[in-house]
Amino acid sequence: ISGALNFVSSPYLGYLIDRYGERRMLSLSYTGLALGCICYGLVRQLWLLVPLFMSIKLLILLGMGLSTYVNRIAPAEELTPTLSAGISINHVTSVAMPLVAGALLPLIGYNGVFIGTAGLIALSIPFTLAMRGARPAALQPEPAAAD
Repeated sequence: ISGALNFVSSPYLGYLIDRYGERRMLSLSYTGLALGCICYGLVRQLWLLVPLFMSIKLLILLGMGLSTYVNRIAPAEELTPTLSAGISINHVTSVAMPLVAGALLPLIGYNGVFIGTAGLIALSIPFTLAMRGARPAALQPEPAAAD
């Protein structure tokens, strides 16, 4: 169900990124993800966790704003290496963080793991707010003709 919801929602979420900008949508995404992790750590009712899971999966999709932002600001010759480095860093953290969480689980419990994850996600918000606004290519002024 979550995969189908993501498939159907992706174009709309992409439209929201185009309309409101990467900075605003990524800030919304990270805020929602941090709150979602806090809820994961505190909520015990399954009927609340299922829609929370679906909402988090949709918020994760807004991460495509990172790629569109880099695409708008990076010079063409640096685009592929920059995106590749980002994917590599993402994969390293995707492997390392579960190991860290698994090591901490006996000490702080699953609630602490989710609260800690919310804190790590919240660290992304100031960096996202510091992103300079990139204007869509269609809105950028035409270069002046050389006389």
